[in-house]
Amino acid sequence: MLIDPVCGKRIKRQRAHIAIDFEGTTYFLCCPRCQADFEREPKKFARPEIGEKTNAVHGRHSKSRLRDARGFPHVVRGPVT
Repeated sequence: MLIDPVCGKRIKRQRAHIAIDFEGTTYFLCCPRCQADFEREPKKFARPEIGEKTNAVHGRHSKSRLRDARGFPHVVRGPVT
């Protein structure tokens, strides 16, 4: 189980709304509201101990709920604005 860094909710990887890469760590978020909060203030919510190292997740550049062949959410890479 993963933890949404914004609301603290425990979520399964395949149920994550989106995965966002920030400063070398991938964070899994449960819903659009948590995504918006994280994107607005990523440094407030980013805690490497609850994310995964970026190279542990293989995704594509997308904000959709599409999944790759293994069921992982696609990952948004790069700075969050």
